[in-house]
Amino acid sequence: MKLETFLLLLLGNQMFFPTLKLLQNSDRSEGNAPVMRASFYEENMWPVVSAHQDWLLKKSNRPIPDAVNEVRDQFIRVLAIESWREQLTVRRCVSCWNRSTRQVDFMWKIYGDRGVAVFSTVGRVRRALAEAGAEGIVSPVLYIPIEDTIPKPDFDLLCANCSRPDLFKNWSYLPEQEVRFVIKVDPVQTIEKKGVLLEIMSKIIIDKVYLSPEIPSTEKLNLETFIYEKRFSRSFFQAGQEPRPRPLLAEADLPSGIFPDFD
Repeated sequence: MKLETFLLLLLGNQMFFPTLKLLQNSDRSEGNAPVMRASFYEENMWPVVSAHQDWLLKKSNRPIPDAVNEVRDQFIRVLAIESWREQLTVRRCVSCWNRSTRQVDFMWKIYGDRGVAVFSTVGRVRRALAEAGAEGIVSPVLYIPIEDTIPKPDFDLLCANCSRPDLFKNWSYLPEQEVRFVIKVDPVQTIEKKGVLLEIMSKIIIDKVYLSPEIPSTEKLNLETFIYEKRFSRSFFQAGQEPRPRPLLAEADLPSGIFPDFD
């Protein structure tokens, strides 16, 4: 993670969790890997979506053209499924981790050129999220080849979990070996910052920390001393300017069963 993200965790016991929609800004295929294997996707998704068709069509805010019945019905079907995916992206926030137990060079270059690598465990992160009041799931990401044949076990897993598109990514991201913590949020809370700021106790979540090899040695020494001793308190932030985490709220009017990915 970037150094400023780490300092927020270390000094303020807070972490930002981006929405799935925000992640799509840097990866257009994010949450869409199952859609790219369209031969099975619609068939598996329609039983999930059909009961909530009216709600989803209203949320899509797109006109439904007059047409021959079969054409119109197919358009409604596709539009409802598309609206379901769109509504899911603003109701799920994601924390992305790497499964490696060692430092990985290309991960530094992509995500923390002058930052830090925080090592933790699934148990530590789950405990921290539970104490923050979060509800969700944790899973390794399954990487889907878009143009080639999918091995049958992966294909069966994809079909069985088509309502969890946030747990699948394009095969080209395979080297990341990602593990995801996906939590449920009310879109009212994420509309402004495209995510949520949670109170996460750094002592719980941090097992060990490595600094980027790109950080100069003198700066690294000072940072290591600072991290070890934690000299600064929450007064590091100016009075009245501390980031304020907000408790996660339940979405009051969400139709029951419309997003079954946590079942």
